[in-house]
Amino acid sequence: MKLNRIPFSVRLFGYFALLAGISVIALSILNHIIILSFYRDHLGQSYLERLKTADRIFTLWNDEMRNQSLIISLNEHLKAVAPESGDSVRDLIRLSGDLNNIVRAGSKYHSVFIIPLDGEDIFTSLSWVIPPGRELGRFYRDYAEQRPPAGWRETSHSLFSEGNNISPEPVLSYFTPLVPYATGIPGYIAFNVRVSDLSRIINGDTEESTQTVIIVNEEGEVLSDVDKSNIGSSISRFPALWDHIRNGEASGFSAINIEGTDCFNVFLKSSFNGWYYYLNISMEEINARMGLIYVISACMVIVFLVLISVLSLFFARRLNKPVKSIVSRLRDNENIRVDEGANEFTQISAALESFSLRLSEDAELISEYQLLRIVSGNAAAPKDIFTQPVFRCIVLLPEFPAEARMGRGSPPEHAAEAQTGGEAAGMEAVKREIIGRCCSRLGPLASCFGLSPDKNSILILLNFRELPDELLVKTLRDIQDDCRRDPWPGFSGGIGKAANIDEVFLSYNTAWTAVSFRLLSGPGSLLVYADDMETVKGYFYPHDREKIIFNSLSLGNPEKTAAALTAFCEDIRAKKGISVDNVRAAFNQLMGGLIRYLMELRIKSREIFGEEYQLYKSLAEFEFIDDIKEFFMNNFMKIIAFENKNGDKKKTHITRILDYLKTNRDKTFDLNVMADSLGLSYSHVRRVFTEETGENILHYVYKQKVEGAKKLLLETDLGINEIGEKKGFYNRLSFYRFFKKYEGITPSEFRELNGKCLGLKDDVPE
Repeated sequence: MKLNRIPFSVRLFGYFALLAGISVIALSILNHIIILSFYRDHLGQSYLERLKTADRIFTLWNDEMRNQSLIISLNEHLKAVAPESGDSVRDLIRLSGDLNNIVRAGSKYHSVFIIPLDGEDIFTSLSWVIPPGRELGRFYRDYAEQRPPAGWRETSHSLFSEGNNISPEPVLSYFTPLVPYATGIPGYIAFNVRVSDLSRIINGDTEESTQTVIIVNEEGEVLSDVDKSNIGSSISRFPALWDHIRNGEASGFSAINIEGTDCFNVFLKSSFNGWYYYLNISMEEINARMGLIYVISACMVIVFLVLISVLSLFFARRLNKPVKSIVSRLRDNENIRVDEGANEFTQISAALESFSLRLSEDAELISEYQLLRIVSGNAAAPKDIFTQPVFRCIVLLPEFPAEARMGRGSPPEHAAEAQTGGEAAGMEAVKREIIGRCCSRLGPLASCFGLSPDKNSILILLNFRELPDELLVKTLRDIQDDCRRDPWPGFSGGIGKAANIDEVFLSYNTAWTAVSFRLLSGPGSLLVYADDMETVKGYFYPHDREKIIFNSLSLGNPEKTAAALTAFCEDIRAKKGISVDNVRAAFNQLMGGLIRYLMELRIKSREIFGEEYQLYKSLAEFEFIDDIKEFFMNNFMKIIAFENKNGDKKKTHITRILDYLKTNRDKTFDLNVMADSLGLSYSHVRRVFTEETGENILHYVYKQKVEGAKKLLLETDLGINEIGEKKGFYNRLSFYRFFKKYEGITPSEFRELNGKCLGLKDDVPE
């Protein structure tokens, strides 16, 4: 049987089952690897904790021996070992008994030796003294005379009397000095431990030979286990451990092969003498523990495969129902020929191809002139072609990148190639490309007709029975993405109101209304017409933001000016229900404010922008708020650059202002008169004075007048009214008010207070 004749439901089930089976098997393998890795990590950490426990036991044991050394140092019978004591037999016996009690109580030590450095004999817990001639005594004596720090010493000797033919056995000795402040006898205490006992202490009651903690020194010698065949006495027997140690690692675990056997090794560096705790476990034990996990994983895979197969069959049958319904309707349609021997998808594909060809044939029957007459309401739509009840117009406006819109770049590659025949030919090529893509993508959804009503816009007319706005917008968005990828210019779009056959022009007009709102929403907007778009609301203008813009501009601060302009634009964007006309009017008003600002500074616009620069005309050509914002910011930067370039004029202005104030300091002050006499504006004088001195000009003038009046009050007998007139105050009330504002008291109180000190009297009547 050919594949294209297999029923859709069967094929769909097969695809689902195959995909699900591969996924489950892949996930099972991955899960098995993860579980095995996790189990090994968990096992390694578990055994590592066991080694840490052994280290803690060993640490506590060392602390115990230090405490025992203190007890021995404080023993009252210890003086018997001093040479001057004469070797008191009674004290030696009691000392030996005390040492023996320590050995029996601890059950860890074979014996305890006291090695005095000033004597020859070694005193033990074994009820006998080792004389100097014994080889065992020489070993302990020689080591003690090196005065080593407290710590462990490795050796191999017999602790029994000579001549009994007992072979030496491995012994570890912990040497610690006699506590100097407890006894005046210099020497060492040696706690002797059999290696076999050390293994018992470290491992407790564990009898499993494969899980015995072993202590290994830096040379690879086993210290805590008599049966060295467990690991070997040479580092060549466990190279992986020494690879970790040479890398400076204090702990770790790994799987290695020892003499053909896979093993799991865990190591931990001891807190003493550079020893290592080592644990060697056979991998066979680990694999045995993993057997149950293998069985459970296999069962889960089988269950999942069965479950997914059932679900695949269920979904395949559910998805097959709408497909069968579509095929049934196609077979009932006399205008569409269906190959009954093919599968469902082949039949649907053939039907869609037939439908597309018919749409193309219908589109060729309608010229652009006829379409324009239909959308303008001057002609009726032909019912033999437009068979569906609903019409919708879409107005598309091609867009070039921001650089090209602002005149700083070139159009995209394809458009630039098309411009070899001129700018108009280039735009026509762009529009033809966009129309072709729209007809190709929208054709399966509705009868689609595209044309170019003018040099900048595209009209797409759709005739359909049912087409959700969400699907229409999504399809247009896909077309936008296709254009940008190739690359062709993108576009903004306005989707008109759905209309019947007699009101196609209404859909066209509302599409233009919708696309005009791209001024607010920005490039690439796809806007669906809403009734409130044509509702006229109150006028909005952010006056406070305008003040901040021009204050920042007057300070010559580009960053603050840019931030204030951005806030101005965002306030307009955020205003709900604002109309497009209101937005353009707001920016026109801001332009008026810019022109007034230049007039206040006595700056002519042509000095900054040139003779042919028309601000309002240039502003009207922009289609997006971001482009308008950049346009304003460029102009603000020109003004700031111009004012910085002419900074010497400001210095000249402040010099002239200060000279005027100095010349007229005793005259009545009028800021308007002063500005006129200097040829400057009122606001410019105030701004220049504040920028250069940091002080308000009115405060400065009247403060200087008050200072002069104070001098006259103290140094002359002139009356208060006369002094006020001499300093240029309007009247006595004005003089009193400013004097009290800056001095806190009236002129009379000032003269009276200071006149008593200077011997002056105020004869001015109250």
